[in-house]
Amino acid sequence: MFLRSDYPAGNFELRDLQAARALPGVLAILTADDLTADGIGLLAPARLPNTADGQPVHVPPYPPLAAKAVHHVGAPLVAVVAETLFQAQAAAEAIEVVIEAAPFSVTLDQAAVLVWNSAPKDRVFTHAIGDAMAVSAAVATAALSECATLRRQNTPWCWRQRDALVARCVGSRREAILYDPATGQLLTGSFMDYPMPRATDLPNLAILSRPTRTVANPLGGKGAGEAGTVGALGSTMSAVADALAPLGIHHVDMPASPCALWTAIQAASGR
Repeated sequence: MFLRSDYPAGNFELRDLQAARALPGVLAILTADDLTADGIGLLAPARLPNTADGQPVHVPPYPPLAAKAVHHVGAPLVAVVAETLFQAQAAAEAIEVVIEAAPFSVTLDQAAVLVWNSAPKDRVFTHAIGDAMAVSAAVATAALSECATLRRQNTPWCWRQRDALVARCVGSRREAILYDPATGQLLTGSFMDYPMPRATDLPNLAILSRPTRTVANPLGGKGAGEAGTVGALGSTMSAVADALAPLGIHHVDMPASPCALWTAIQAASGR
Protein backbone atom coordinates (compact mmCIF):
# COMPACT_ATOMS: atom_id res chain seq x y z
CA MET A 1 0.00 0.00 0.00
CA PHE A 2 1.03 3.64 -0.39
CA LEU A 3 1.32 6.33 2.25
CA ARG A 4 0.15 9.51 0.52
CA SER A 5 0.31 13.23 1.18
CA ASP A 6 -2.64 15.01 2.78
CA TYR A 7 -1.22 18.37 1.70
CA PRO A 8 -1.30 19.89 -1.80
CA ALA A 9 2.16 21.50 -1.67
CA GLY A 10 5.25 21.65 0.48
CA ASN A 11 8.54 20.04 1.44
CA PHE A 12 8.35 16.94 3.62
CA GLU A 13 10.47 14.71 5.84
CA LEU A 14 9.87 11.07 6.78
CA ARG A 15 10.55 9.93 10.34
CA ASP A 16 10.43 6.62 12.23
CA LEU A 17 11.09 4.56 9.09
CA GLN A 18 13.31 2.06 10.90
CA ALA A 19 10.73 1.50 13.64
CA ALA A 20 8.04 0.91 10.99
CA ARG A 21 10.29 -1.55 9.13
CA ALA A 22 10.73 -3.55 12.36
CA LEU A 23 6.99 -4.11 12.86
CA PRO A 24 5.64 -7.70 12.49
CA GLY A 25 4.85 -8.80 8.97
CA VAL A 26 6.54 -5.87 7.25
CA LEU A 27 8.54 -7.05 4.24
CA ALA A 28 9.73 -3.73 2.85
CA ILE A 29 9.22 0.00 3.15
CA LEU A 30 10.43 1.91 0.10
CA THR A 31 11.06 5.63 -0.33
CA ALA A 32 12.23 7.74 -3.26
CA ASP A 33 15.83 7.31 -2.06
CA ASP A 34 15.48 3.52 -2.29
CA LEU A 35 14.20 3.75 -5.86
CA THR A 36 17.04 6.07 -6.84
CA ALA A 37 19.58 3.68 -5.31
CA ASP A 38 18.11 0.85 -7.41
CA GLY A 39 18.33 2.92 -10.58
CA ILE A 40 14.58 3.44 -10.93
CA GLY A 41 13.93 6.80 -12.58
CA LEU A 42 10.92 8.89 -13.48
CA LEU A 43 7.69 7.55 -14.94
CA ALA A 44 7.31 8.13 -18.67
CA PRO A 45 4.59 10.71 -19.45
CA ALA A 46 2.03 10.41 -22.21
CA ARG A 47 3.35 11.40 -25.62
CA LEU A 48 1.74 14.67 -26.66
CA PRO A 49 2.05 16.75 -29.84
CA ASN A 50 3.40 20.28 -29.76
CA THR A 51 1.21 23.05 -28.42
CA ALA A 52 -0.89 25.29 -30.65
CA ASP A 53 2.00 27.73 -31.10
CA GLY A 54 4.42 24.94 -32.08
CA GLN A 55 6.27 24.83 -28.79
CA PRO A 56 7.10 21.50 -27.11
CA VAL A 57 4.90 20.38 -24.25
CA HIS A 58 6.20 21.07 -20.75
CA VAL A 59 6.69 17.74 -19.00
CA PRO A 60 7.09 18.06 -15.21
CA PRO A 61 9.00 15.34 -13.35
CA TYR A 62 6.75 12.43 -12.41
CA PRO A 63 8.50 10.17 -9.89
CA PRO A 64 6.93 6.90 -8.66
CA LEU A 65 7.43 8.20 -5.09
CA ALA A 66 7.71 11.86 -4.17
CA ALA A 67 11.19 13.03 -3.20
CA LYS A 68 11.43 15.87 -0.66
CA ALA A 69 8.45 17.83 -2.06
CA VAL A 70 4.81 17.26 -3.02
CA HIS A 71 2.81 19.15 -5.64
CA HIS A 72 -0.69 17.73 -5.19
CA VAL A 73 -2.89 15.97 -2.65
CA GLY A 74 -2.45 12.23 -2.76
CA ALA A 75 1.15 12.22 -3.94
CA PRO A 76 2.70 8.84 -2.99
CA LEU A 77 5.40 9.21 -0.34
CA VAL A 78 6.14 5.66 0.79
CA ALA A 79 5.38 2.16 -0.54
CA VAL A 80 4.71 -0.41 2.20
CA VAL A 81 4.85 -4.16 1.53
CA ALA A 82 3.62 -6.50 4.27
CA GLU A 83 2.18 -9.98 4.68
CA THR A 84 -1.32 -8.65 5.35
CA LEU A 85 -3.21 -5.45 4.66
CA PHE A 86 -3.59 -4.73 8.37
CA GLN A 87 0.16 -5.06 8.95
CA ALA A 88 0.82 -2.69 6.04
CA GLN A 89 -1.66 -0.17 7.47
CA ALA A 90 -0.02 -0.40 10.90
CA ALA A 91 3.40 0.24 9.39
CA ALA A 92 2.12 3.22 7.38
CA GLU A 93 0.53 4.71 10.48
CA ALA A 94 3.83 4.32 12.36
CA ILE A 95 5.63 6.60 9.88
CA GLU A 96 5.59 10.28 10.80
CA VAL A 97 5.34 12.68 7.89
CA VAL A 98 6.45 16.23 8.66
CA ILE A 99 5.40 18.63 5.92
CA GLU A 100 6.41 22.26 5.64
CA ALA A 101 3.24 23.44 3.94
CA ALA A 102 3.60 25.84 1.00
CA PRO A 103 1.02 28.16 -0.59
CA PHE A 104 -1.26 26.52 -3.15
CA SER A 105 -4.12 27.30 -5.50
CA VAL A 106 -7.25 25.38 -6.50
CA THR A 107 -8.30 27.48 -9.47
CA LEU A 108 -7.00 27.64 -13.03
CA ASP A 109 -7.92 31.30 -13.48
CA GLN A 110 -4.87 33.50 -12.86
CA ALA A 111 -3.46 31.25 -10.17
CA ALA A 112 -1.39 33.28 -7.72
CA VAL A 113 0.74 30.25 -6.85
CA LEU A 114 2.48 28.21 -9.53
CA VAL A 115 2.69 24.44 -9.12
CA TRP A 116 5.53 24.18 -11.65
CA ASN A 117 7.72 27.25 -11.91
CA SER A 118 9.10 25.98 -15.22
CA ALA A 119 5.64 25.94 -16.84
CA PRO A 120 4.37 29.40 -17.85
CA LYS A 121 1.09 30.03 -16.00
CA ASP A 122 1.07 26.32 -15.07
CA ARG A 123 0.01 25.49 -18.62
CA VAL A 124 1.34 22.12 -19.73
CA PHE A 125 -0.51 21.76 -23.02
CA THR A 126 -2.62 24.03 -25.22
CA HIS A 127 -4.50 22.67 -28.21
CA ALA A 128 -6.58 24.53 -30.77
CA ILE A 129 -8.94 23.26 -33.48
CA GLY A 130 -10.50 25.37 -36.22
CA ASP A 131 -9.96 28.83 -37.69
CA ALA A 132 -9.95 31.34 -34.82
CA MET A 133 -9.86 34.36 -37.16
CA ALA A 134 -12.85 33.13 -39.14
CA VAL A 135 -14.81 32.51 -35.95
CA SER A 136 -13.96 35.97 -34.62
CA ALA A 137 -15.07 37.56 -37.90
CA ALA A 138 -18.36 35.66 -37.87
CA VAL A 139 -19.05 36.59 -34.26
CA ALA A 140 -18.30 40.25 -34.97
CA THR A 141 -20.95 40.43 -37.70
CA ALA A 142 -23.57 38.22 -36.02
CA ALA A 143 -26.80 39.76 -34.77
CA LEU A 144 -26.60 37.69 -31.59
CA SER A 145 -23.64 35.72 -30.31
CA GLU A 146 -22.40 34.07 -27.13
CA CYS A 147 -18.84 32.96 -26.41
CA ALA A 148 -17.68 30.60 -23.68
CA THR A 149 -14.31 29.28 -22.57
CA LEU A 150 -14.26 25.53 -22.05
CA ARG A 151 -11.54 23.50 -20.38
CA ARG A 152 -10.54 19.89 -20.74
CA GLN A 153 -7.80 18.52 -18.52
CA ASN A 154 -5.71 15.47 -19.44
CA THR A 155 -7.32 15.23 -22.86
CA PRO A 156 -5.34 12.22 -24.16
CA TRP A 157 -5.99 10.29 -20.94
CA CYS A 158 -9.72 11.05 -21.21
CA TRP A 159 -9.70 9.67 -24.74
CA ARG A 160 -7.82 6.53 -23.70
CA GLN A 161 -10.08 5.86 -20.72
CA ARG A 162 -13.19 6.47 -22.79
CA ASP A 163 -12.04 4.06 -25.51
CA ALA A 164 -11.01 1.46 -22.92
CA LEU A 165 -14.45 1.59 -21.29
CA VAL A 166 -16.12 1.19 -24.67
CA ALA A 167 -14.06 -1.99 -25.12
CA ARG A 168 -14.97 -3.08 -21.59
CA CYS A 169 -18.68 -2.72 -22.37
CA VAL A 170 -18.29 -4.62 -25.62
CA GLY A 171 -16.75 -7.46 -23.63
CA SER A 172 -19.26 -7.26 -20.78
CA ARG A 173 -22.12 -8.21 -23.11
CA ARG A 174 -21.15 -11.76 -22.14
CA GLU A 175 -21.03 -11.02 -18.41
CA ALA A 176 -22.95 -13.44 -16.21
CA ILE A 177 -22.90 -14.23 -12.49
CA LEU A 178 -22.34 -17.97 -12.10
CA TYR A 179 -21.84 -20.00 -8.92
CA ASP A 180 -20.66 -23.53 -8.29
CA PRO A 181 -23.88 -25.31 -7.19
CA ALA A 182 -21.96 -27.58 -4.82
CA THR A 183 -19.80 -25.04 -2.98
CA GLY A 184 -21.41 -21.69 -3.72
CA GLN A 185 -18.06 -20.40 -5.02
CA LEU A 186 -18.40 -17.51 -7.48
CA LEU A 187 -17.04 -18.74 -10.83
CA THR A 188 -17.11 -15.45 -12.70
CA GLY A 189 -15.57 -13.05 -10.23
CA SER A 190 -13.57 -10.85 -12.59
CA PHE A 191 -13.18 -9.98 -16.24
CA MET A 192 -10.33 -12.47 -16.41
CA ASP A 193 -13.12 -15.05 -16.72
CA TYR A 194 -14.35 -13.51 -19.99
CA PRO A 195 -12.77 -13.20 -23.45
CA MET A 196 -12.36 -9.44 -23.34
CA PRO A 197 -11.80 -7.86 -26.78
CA ARG A 198 -8.35 -6.84 -27.94
CA ALA A 199 -7.57 -3.66 -29.82
CA THR A 200 -7.55 -5.62 -33.10
CA ASP A 201 -11.11 -6.82 -32.41
CA LEU A 202 -12.55 -3.31 -32.37
CA PRO A 203 -13.15 -0.80 -35.17
CA ASN A 204 -11.92 2.77 -35.03
CA LEU A 205 -14.07 4.78 -32.62
CA ALA A 206 -15.59 8.08 -33.71
CA ILE A 207 -17.14 9.88 -30.74
CA LEU A 208 -18.28 13.50 -30.74
CA SER A 209 -17.15 15.36 -27.62
CA ARG A 210 -18.89 18.48 -26.31
CA PRO A 211 -17.06 19.43 -23.08
CA THR A 212 -18.72 22.02 -20.82
CA ARG A 213 -17.52 23.55 -17.58
CA THR A 214 -19.28 22.73 -14.33
CA VAL A 215 -20.00 25.30 -11.60
CA ALA A 216 -19.90 22.65 -8.87
CA ASN A 217 -16.18 23.16 -8.12
CA PRO A 218 -13.56 25.90 -8.58
CA LEU A 219 -11.68 23.94 -11.27
CA GLY A 220 -14.76 23.61 -13.45
CA GLY A 221 -13.79 20.01 -14.21
CA LYS A 222 -15.96 16.92 -14.47
CA GLY A 223 -15.26 13.22 -14.79
CA ALA A 224 -15.14 12.18 -18.43
CA GLY A 225 -13.75 8.67 -18.76
CA GLU A 226 -16.91 6.86 -17.62
CA ALA A 227 -18.75 8.39 -20.57
CA GLY A 228 -17.57 5.42 -22.60
CA THR A 229 -19.93 3.16 -20.66
CA VAL A 230 -23.09 5.16 -21.36
CA GLY A 231 -23.92 4.08 -24.88
CA ALA A 232 -21.47 1.29 -25.65
CA LEU A 233 -23.33 -1.61 -24.04
CA GLY A 234 -26.73 -0.69 -25.46
CA SER A 235 -25.23 -0.07 -28.89
CA THR A 236 -23.44 -3.44 -28.81
CA MET A 237 -26.59 -5.36 -27.90
CA SER A 238 -28.54 -3.45 -30.57
CA ALA A 239 -25.88 -4.48 -33.11
CA VAL A 240 -26.31 -8.12 -32.04
CA ALA A 241 -30.09 -7.83 -32.47
CA ASP A 242 -29.68 -6.18 -35.90
CA ALA A 243 -27.37 -8.98 -37.03
CA LEU A 244 -29.94 -11.61 -36.01
CA ALA A 245 -32.99 -9.74 -37.35
CA PRO A 246 -32.92 -11.46 -40.79
CA LEU A 247 -33.41 -14.75 -38.92
CA GLY A 248 -36.54 -13.43 -37.23
CA ILE A 249 -34.81 -12.70 -33.90
CA HIS A 250 -35.58 -9.18 -32.68
CA HIS A 251 -34.59 -9.39 -29.02
CA VAL A 252 -31.61 -10.93 -27.25
CA ASP A 253 -31.03 -10.86 -23.51
CA MET A 254 -27.63 -10.62 -21.90
CA PRO A 255 -25.33 -12.41 -21.63
CA ALA A 256 -24.91 -12.66 -25.40
CA SER A 257 -22.64 -15.69 -25.18
CA PRO A 258 -22.05 -18.00 -28.14
CA CYS A 259 -24.27 -20.60 -26.48
CA ALA A 260 -27.10 -18.10 -25.96
CA LEU A 261 -26.90 -16.88 -29.56
CA TRP A 262 -26.76 -20.43 -30.92
CA THR A 263 -29.81 -21.37 -28.83
CA ALA A 264 -31.75 -18.34 -30.12
CA ILE A 265 -30.85 -19.17 -33.73
CA GLN A 266 -31.92 -22.81 -33.31
CA ALA A 267 -35.21 -21.76 -31.71
CA ALA A 268 -35.93 -19.31 -34.54
CA SER A 269 -35.26 -21.96 -37.17
CA GLY A 270 -37.57 -24.46 -35.45
CA ARG A 271 -34.82 -26.94 -34.61
